[in-house]
Amino acid sequence: MDWIQTILVIVSAIGALMFLLRKFIFKKQNSKNNNCDEDCGCH
Repeated sequence: MDWIQTILVIVSAIGALMFLLRKFIFKKQNSKNNNCDEDCGCH
C-alpha cells in the first residue's frame, strides 16, 4: 500500500513540474511574436 502512495506522489509531482515548464516555455515563445500585425493569430 505504501508503494502506491509513493507512485501517486511521484506522478503528481512530475505532472505539476511539466505543467509549469510548459507554461513558461510557451510564454517565452509568445513574447517573441510581439511585432505582428492585427491578424497574427495570437489572440
